Amino acid sequence: MSDTGTLSPGGASSAVQSSKIFNATDADVVIRSADNVDFRLHKANLACATGAFPPPETNSDEIVHLTESSETLEILFQFIYPRRFPSLEKMNFDSLMLLAEAAEKYEVVALIAVCDFNLRKFLPTQPKKILEFAANHDYPELIMKIAPLLAHTPLSKLVDILPYHVYKPWSLFREQWLIATKGVFGEISEHCCQDGSRQRPGSLTLHILVQLAKPIEPTPARLDSIFDYRNNGYDSCCAAAATEWKTKIQAKLDRVRQALQLTLIPSK
Repeated sequence: MSDTGTLSPGGASSAVQSSKIFNATDADVVIRSADNVDFRLHKANLACATGAFPPPETNSDEIVHLTESSETLEILFQFIYPRRFPSLEKMNFDSLMLLAEAAEKYEVVALIAVCDFNLRKFLPTQPKKILEFAANHDYPELIMKIAPLLAHTPLSKLVDILPYHVYKPWSLFREQWLIATKGVFGEISEHCCQDGSRQRPGSLTLHILVQLAKPIEPTPARLDSIFDYRNNGYDSCCAAAATEWKTKIQAKLDRVRQALQLTLIPSK
């Protein structure tokens, strides 16, 4: 068994082995992984912590074959017993996706929540794969976080991974988001500078426009960083105008995101 840092799809193996962690003598069900590792478990725990494992009437001498690898299952089964759960902090993305898919497949609720949390750290580098997962398994909050990161991605590159109930609101969101971001220059407020002239906050206007064009999640904290005149070289007289500009942009983008949210997460 390798550690929880790397998981791999199951492969064939000539000899059957037993899990070192799950090998209880009083087990009443045996589950065999794709790479021929047996897990001796308890039906009561499976019944309480999952929604898609063998029913109680399954014979105790019957071996249940699963398609996942032993490495994936060894972590998954640790979430069905009342014990300290393993950390997924160091798990790589491909391994985490295998585990997340297994958690959804077998409805291991505790693991589903942990995978959701850990997937978010990969949003900047793997947004498309996470979007496909989130759309297929109904994670509207996760889709909301991904949306700004992929707003500039052509719909032709997403049409094959988004189900219709997500594709339609996503298309409308993308159109409105692009209109909003392209209109940010028109939101720049003129102000009276120190020399008495009226101008836009020009020292880093281009820098700000470049930053806003990037695939980022424009949270208030992110916009604060982009518009921070103290760190980005603004003259102090431009600060108020820059803040006004930021407020207008945030309000416009918030309206677009709220429209997507109302579609994906309708009020009850």
